[in-house]
Amino acid sequence: MKKFRVRYGTWVPFATFKYDKDNKKVLGGIVGDVYEGMKTFLGQFEYESHIQPDNTFGARLPSGSFSGMIGAVFNNETDIAGPFQISEGRSFGVEFTTPLGFSQIGIMSGMVPTNKDPFLIFSIFSMPVWITLFASLALVSATTTLIYHVLPSTEKRPLPEVFAKYFWAFQTSLVDENFGSSDRWFTRHICHSPSFRMLQLLWFIGPGLVLLYSYQGGIISAFAANKFKPKIATVEDLINDKSIGVISYHNAYPQKFFENLAGTKYSSIWARMKDHMLQFDLAGTVPKWMDSVENGENIFTTESTYLRYLVGYRFLKTGKCGIRVSNIDMGSTYIAIGFRKEYHGTDFLKRFNRGLRRFTEGSLAHLRLLHSNLYYDICTGVSSSTTKALGLSDLFGAFIVLGTGITVSILVFFAEVYVSRRSRTKVHWIPKAKVNDIVGNLSNK
Repeated sequence: MKKFRVRYGTWVPFATFKYDKDNKKVLGGIVGDVYEGMKTFLGQFEYESHIQPDNTFGARLPSGSFSGMIGAVFNNETDIAGPFQISEGRSFGVEFTTPLGFSQIGIMSGMVPTNKDPFLIFSIFSMPVWITLFASLALVSATTTLIYHVLPSTEKRPLPEVFAKYFWAFQTSLVDENFGSSDRWFTRHICHSPSFRMLQLLWFIGPGLVLLYSYQGGIISAFAANKFKPKIATVEDLINDKSIGVISYHNAYPQKFFENLAGTKYSSIWARMKDHMLQFDLAGTVPKWMDSVENGENIFTTESTYLRYLVGYRFLKTGKCGIRVSNIDMGSTYIAIGFRKEYHGTDFLKRFNRGLRRFTEGSLAHLRLLHSNLYYDICTGVSSSTTKALGLSDLFGAFIVLGTGITVSILVFFAEVYVSRRSRTKVHWIPKAKVNDIVGNLSNK
């Protein structure tokens, strides 16, 4: 019976090593569970595992050859190796199995306070919310100006002055909820109008109540706690902050991924990364480069599950917890085991893939994934989350209320005008100067 040669590199929780009863280093982790399970599923499956000497996964070289474990499979130094993050270049060197899992590229970054921004007060609402708020303010002021202009009055002021006054009154009412007394010139003859009353009521319910208290709650939430966020959390952050270094593992998946993006808007990432590729760290050690990440000098990028393990292990050994891991929305791929190309289409590989599908469908790797990130979850569970700006979708109901109020107020206003014209009662307005003359004559008498 053939005994398969198996090569692996340490990648927690997918591939780790442990010591057997003879104190010999053997394969463990998720892949170790897969191989042990294949002994039962396939009936006959014997293997002998060896760790990759340079602990590199490998990539296709410009010469057409392959490095690392990919090269070991390609050069017939081993039958099976991995697991790997699948890429097109690697597929020329090995025959990949059915995917064992899903992988995302992560960014490991130090932390910065969220409340150091002097313009944080403007970040509570997103820009669309601010624009919609001021547009609504202008619309409600214009509607009230129309009511003022059409309803009869003994004194009418210029429309620009009226609009400016209402614009200011509605704006200040967001703060003190006081629109002004009914004996002011801009409220005297409209304060009893049903259309104005309804407009004013819905303004207070919509922007006044919802937006004001949402903003106050956001301010309190932002300043009451000493919150922190990752200094670099997205690829866009990394592109914009060119002062920070980028490091990764040599011949790991992110190296080739970002190298292929040279000449695009992401080329600055590869320019900073290409001269800072590190060899894989020894298992059971805390990498020294993590201090530079915590200090904000560099970010580190590789597979996100492994990054979380590193942060959690460092927390376990040193108590330091000033690093976070963020997934990026690009570069996702599958994780698979690699066979020699000679196994392509063979009955053995087909049966092996069926066994892998049973393994993944049964979520047999779930416990190891949880355990590998346990200390990361403990470390990050004690910190406060960052405040996200309230978007238009979060507060859209307030503007729906206001828009409904403006529409109903205009309809009620037209009804007022219609009823007034239908009534046969005619009101004759006497000029103010003549009123003063009449009052003076009556006083003399």
